[in-house]
Amino acid sequence: MAIDKLKTKYSVGTWINNVKSFFDKINEIIDELNNNVSTPSSLEDVLGVGNTTGPYDILDKNNVKYYGAVGDGITDDTVAVQLAVDSNNHIHFPEGTYLISNIILSDTNVIEGANKLTILKAKPGTVGYLINADGASIQIRNITLEGENIVNYSNNNAVGTQSGLFLNILVSKQIVEGVEFRGFDNIALGLNGNILHTGNGLTVDGCSFIENSVGIDTGPGGVSKDTRLDGTNGAEYISIVNNTIKYCRYGYIIDSGNVTSTGNIITDNGYGVYINGAAANAGHGDFVGNIVNSNNVYNLYSINNQIGYSITGNQFFAGELRIDNSSGIMITNNGFGGTCAVRFYLGRGNTFAYNWFYSTPTVTNLSLNGTEIHSNYVAPSFGYMNLRSPLIVDITGSETSGTPTGPELVTNGTFTTDTDWTKQPGWTIGGGTANGAAVSGYLFQSVGATIMGANVVVTYTISNYVGGSVGFSIGGGSQSQQRTANGTYTESVIGGSGGDTNLYFQGIGFTGSIDNVSVKIGTPVILGIGNYTGHFKSTKISRTALPAVYANNAAAIAGGLAVGEEYRSGTDPDILYIVH
Repeated sequence: MAIDKLKTKYSVGTWINNVKSFFDKINEIIDELNNNVSTPSSLEDVLGVGNTTGPYDILDKNNVKYYGAVGDGITDDTVAVQLAVDSNNHIHFPEGTYLISNIILSDTNVIEGANKLTILKAKPGTVGYLINADGASIQIRNITLEGENIVNYSNNNAVGTQSGLFLNILVSKQIVEGVEFRGFDNIALGLNGNILHTGNGLTVDGCSFIENSVGIDTGPGGVSKDTRLDGTNGAEYISIVNNTIKYCRYGYIIDSGNVTSTGNIITDNGYGVYINGAAANAGHGDFVGNIVNSNNVYNLYSINNQIGYSITGNQFFAGELRIDNSSGIMITNNGFGGTCAVRFYLGRGNTFAYNWFYSTPTVTNLSLNGTEIHSNYVAPSFGYMNLRSPLIVDITGSETSGTPTGPELVTNGTFTTDTDWTKQPGWTIGGGTANGAAVSGYLFQSVGATIMGANVVVTYTISNYVGGSVGFSIGGGSQSQQRTANGTYTESVIGGSGGDTNLYFQGIGFTGSIDNVSVKIGTPVILGIGNYTGHFKSTKISRTALPAVYANNAAAIAGGLAVGEEYRSGTDPDILYIVH
């Protein structure tokens, strides 16, 4: 009768595995007794009941092996694991590697591993999320989720199809603790929720996100909830604390409001943190007390965030912090080291104050209407703060660049033929335009060595826009604004000085066309820093020698200063001007 009940409850394969495990254990005990090993004190000891790390715990319903899982890294354990989570709300995984695919959680579930040597690994060919908890309340601890593609993604724009764990935080409080995510070529941890959420939110604590295309995305969109940077309202009330995020293309993407990030180590990614304000309620979060180091595109990037963010008490090293078309951003009491830059583009009401630089910094301000940069300090051994503004920002808020003076540097900027441009996957040339299809790679060509360190004026047209964004850079130098609408854009950037002579257009999930590309050297038209509303004031500058005082730009040139060098105003010595 008991055998019949087992056969009714479980599949034949699961039932056979359970029975085999039972007799394997009995044979093991017999062998131990024959070898004069001490006799077990109870039946529970014989069968391993309650031993969640043991291999034969077939009578403990909390143990995934009770349901027939093997965990040898070879057997497909999908059916057994799905049966376990359907049958019991609290499942233990002993050490081992469990091959699984597309597990669905639909109820309250606690999933625990013995430690990070407990690995839930994507079965070859898995598409979508390894574990999907949309509609379930989940706590997952002390386990590793592993995809098939363990590589360094920091310079890899390719978007794959394999993701890790998806959670919907509208259900109730969720906890992801002590979990290692690695090897997912799309999104390691995707989160869902909307602006009406008033629940307890989510805590991601003490996890590792290593070698994933995206570590965390708080608002992936699309039918499968695995499309990045699409402007979907994301999950709110999230605490991301004490995690390590490394070798990802995007360490994490914040598409939502009320996200608190504290005590994380974010290093050696492409984008360390990407705050995407395209969603209606994205922003108004806190980024506090993190270490952000050597992320090769940006350490932190905020774009189109119009409802503020607090960035305070962090350590930024060897990378750029860029605030692009964002307002109400407060960057205070941070430390900056290595080759670092801070750039504000077209925002309003931002503050950059009380920061400490232990390197020679560059701070570029193209903001308007009340942006203030003040009371920062540069360590004496590093000279002085490089306060630069390579574009004119007039009082109406429009941009104008230095007047183009040189010859056209682009070949085939009208894309008449499919030549002269190098196209990474997703880019095509046809119909007189360059066309992106959800592209996250580069379209580029060399425009000559004259761009290195120069003020470069670039004009281009976007048409047939569907989604994502596109922007450009010159020779590895400063980046343009990412554009998200049809139109003709003229923008001025500084070319890199490291020997790279390419013009790069980079899409970020961009679907649309570009045309009429023009690149010319422009004259550096640079206003004095105090000449527009967003201004530098009372900045503490430690120098080996203070800049000289001149009445105006002509007097500075007559006094022997070269273009790009700094002088002080005779009327207000706290304001720096740059010779142009």
